[in-house]
Amino acid sequence: MTDLDKLSHNGKKSRLRWMWWGLGILACLTVGVFLLWQNRASLLAGQIEKRLAKMGYEADLSIETLTTHSARITDIRIAQDGEVFFLADSLKLEFAGRAVFAGVFEKATLVRPKLTVHIDETGQIVDRWLPSQSGAQQKPKLPSKGVFIEDAIVQWEAPFASAETEISGEIITADHWSAVVHSPGILWQSEFGVIPVDFDTTIESQGINSFRATGTIRIVDLSSKTLQMSGLQTNYSVHIKRGEGNIIQAKGWTQFAWQHLVSPDFESGPADSRLEYTAFYDAPNKKLVDMQADWDVNIQDAGLVNTQKRTRLANLLTAYDAALVAPVAQHFIGDIRNQAAQMFAHFGLTGQGSLAFDQSGYKIALLGPLHVSGDGQNLQISPKRNTEFVVFDQAAGKLFLRADLDWTARRALHIRGLDFRAHSRN
Repeated sequence: MTDLDKLSHNGKKSRLRWMWWGLGILACLTVGVFLLWQNRASLLAGQIEKRLAKMGYEADLSIETLTTHSARITDIRIAQDGEVFFLADSLKLEFAGRAVFAGVFEKATLVRPKLTVHIDETGQIVDRWLPSQSGAQQKPKLPSKGVFIEDAIVQWEAPFASAETEISGEIITADHWSAVVHSPGILWQSEFGVIPVDFDTTIESQGINSFRATGTIRIVDLSSKTLQMSGLQTNYSVHIKRGEGNIIQAKGWTQFAWQHLVSPDFESGPADSRLEYTAFYDAPNKKLVDMQADWDVNIQDAGLVNTQKRTRLANLLTAYDAALVAPVAQHFIGDIRNQAAQMFAHFGLTGQGSLAFDQSGYKIALLGPLHVSGDGQNLQISPKRNTEFVVFDQAAGKLFLRADLDWTARRALHIRGLDFRAHSRN
């Protein structure tokens, strides 16, 4: 064999060696890619668990399905120091290819998550698993198609109440989100004892610092030493907007109704009232700054239980003290006062008006007569022209009441220009 033949032969052996090595590497890569694809779910699950571990959480979950565009994670369990605080049936993620490994998703749907929360007296979450607010933190980026939550259950406990609340909602962007909240059997700790409350509301964003809430609050039965009430229901719709200086504007309406109420001073049968308002609340200083409202009230089968208070009200409406020194009125004012007191033992009340409140005090105006009827009597309280019905001057500590009275009863009474003034703290 010549040197040329040897060179040619050695070259072929070298090329074959490289070819076989290359085929071997390719085969290993093929097997590796196949194994990687076969085990992609466990790899992704492991990555999720590692990321949560860096945040101080222990996670247990399963990847049920995984394609190039979606993943379904099931049996989610997250704990801290061995204490489980979050569970979920499943989480479906939609993504574009390998973006999932960078934590970038297009859409996330969380099904039946369950979270345990503890709240202090100021309404702040105090659980240790909640990340600290100190220092600069990078806000998570929302999936481009949004986050959807189905049938979430939040078990929460606070000094003033505890409940299990059901929530479903969606977050498309920071200023486009909504939620439906159902919370039956809230155990409200009140001065009247523990009261079960049912709460339902729908919340919809109205911009980056604004939302609307519409819902119902129900108390089937309230019973204590000082108050008994049944069939209480409050319907409401309010638009909340946070402005400069953390001044919160609330604009909406609230409707109150109950079937029966008994207290040491007052009792009534069915009642229905409505308030339409615009209010401004100073959040940092926790005080109401201003409120303008229209009100409508209808109370049936009412009565002032306390005899002394009933008599004082009758004295006020009949101008009893002034009439006692009048030459003619002094002879019949006692009978009129007594029939007034008798009427307030069992009466109905209807009327409409407005309320204006600011830091200087408040004003109550009547939009037409206020009607009181009972015991065969009818009392019509009418506003005086260009004056408010009730005015409270905060600085002076004085309360003013101005009205005209028309009383139809066994002894009729008509009073024009009733002007009542008194010192008061509120």
